[in-house]
Amino acid sequence: MESAVWKEGSSPMLWSKKKTTISELQDQILALKAEVSFIKARELTHLRKLIKANEQKEPLIKAFFELQNAAYSISENIKWSVEEEVRFVEGVLSLWKQANPESLEIKKQFLIHDPQLQIYPLITVPPIINALVNGYNSMKEHPVKIKFQCSSQHLQVEVSNRVNHYLEDQANNLETMAFKDRLLIRYAENQQLFINSNSNLFKTTLILSKL
Repeated sequence: MESAVWKEGSSPMLWSKKKTTISELQDQILALKAEVSFIKARELTHLRKLIKANEQKEPLIKAFFELQNAAYSISENIKWSVEEEVRFVEGVLSLWKQANPESLEIKKQFLIHDPQLQIYPLITVPPIINALVNGYNSMKEHPVKIKFQCSSQHLQVEVSNRVNHYLEDQANNLETMAFKDRLLIRYAENQQLFINSNSNLFKTTLILSKL
């Protein structure tokens, strides 16, 4: 009888330990996905391919490596300022435009009232790359639109592009999935991500609060 009572009484404890282990494993998987999102934002694979195909690639290659050196000097889990984030984004946009001048229109706006606000590095890059790679961006009437609004403890980033009708769903890709996981693990309830699409426009709105 004592043996039976002991087993019955101990089984919830064993189950609790098993649940804790699964939870820890899930956290580890999320952390790996966050790292993947950061690495992809840092690698800039599509931009590298554009530069490689450009006839005037030598000065672009130099500028590209300078940009990547800045990205490789930081860690995924150590914050930097919004000012540094914007500088990186502007560098990406400038190189992208130079490497692909005839097929890319960009309209950008940076309203930065607190440039020293701290955020996780390259957290705004994935939706921008998604728009540049997957949007239809070659017409002046339909540019990629990028808008940063930063105030005390708050950052909002809006990215929109003309829909590419050859894609069934612009949000359905590994980069966006990894980006969502990184937002979840780094900002939890202090982040909101809105992805909207219709027959003409694809738009991503990222809101980070309580920074």
